[in-house]
Amino acid sequence: MKPTTKKSTTKPVAVPKSKQGTFIPELGTLAGRALLVDMTVHYWVPKAADKDLSKETEEKYDTNGTFSKQLLDQHIIKPVHSAMKRCETTHRELTLPWEDGGARILNSAIYLRYEKETRDAVQKYIAEVDGLVSRWCQLIEAKKCTDKSFKPEHYPSANEIRSRYGVDIRYRPLPIGNDLRCDLAGDALAAVKAAIDSDQQDRIKAAVFNIAERIQEVLKHMVDTLNDYKPAVVEKGKTKKKAESTFRDSLVTNVADLGKLLPSLNVTGDPRIDAIATEMLKLSAVSPDSLRDDDKARAATVNAADAILSKVSDFI
Repeated sequence: MKPTTKKSTTKPVAVPKSKQGTFIPELGTLAGRALLVDMTVHYWVPKAADKDLSKETEEKYDTNGTFSKQLLDQHIIKPVHSAMKRCETTHRELTLPWEDGGARILNSAIYLRYEKETRDAVQKYIAEVDGLVSRWCQLIEAKKCTDKSFKPEHYPSANEIRSRYGVDIRYRPLPIGNDLRCDLAGDALAAVKAAIDSDQQDRIKAAVFNIAERIQEVLKHMVDTLNDYKPAVVEKGKTKKKAESTFRDSLVTNVADLGKLLPSLNVTGDPRIDAIATEMLKLSAVSPDSLRDDDKARAATVNAADAILSKVSDFI
């Protein structure tokens, strides 16, 4: 069996029209401060089709199909999968969509941060894989004793398992129409360059729309949560009624984290995005306990978050 590979993907983005529109810099300027990065994760899926079990199932239930058997218990493989997801999440958090299911755009200003955080995530992933491989023989022996349908051919060797896991990260420059070099007549060459630049502008709009989605996600969650929250009712030092729709401190820290990250995601240099980042940091200065205990602080925070949300459509 070949190792499974999966590119860190993003769904195609439908970009709505707005009153002011996306701030699109000269493509040459953008190419000078951003690059494309592609992450491909390799992993092994611990499942195998079992012909004997499939035949037995067909005869027992009078149906057709293939029985796929889980080769390892979930608690054994879960740490590896969690570390793999961390690699993908780190990649997505620090970049914006560019190609459907492929490369993403990275602000060169945070290249060192991206390189460090992805390297740390990959090292954790490989460490989990190495831990799995070190126990491989014991795991197989345990399966022999507990799995009545055990078949040794379903289990690769420890060395083969290790070779199936890994992460590839590739960088490349941002292409622009003026970089095109090919043997075409003047008008045809100009038309192809224009088409490339037009395509790049559409991708820029999709990237900025992703920023808007991130802002909307954390702020709308804050607004909805604070509107639903009902503080506890306390009389004479005794709780008569528990608080409803309680929330964690992450309601505020998530806003702060995104506010800090936004300037680094702002590959177009749009001042409106930087301004919203500043407002989000100001919004997140309120303590979670104040939001739980102070009705006025809670109402003011909801109003401020709503005001920021109303501005988001200006830059998409």
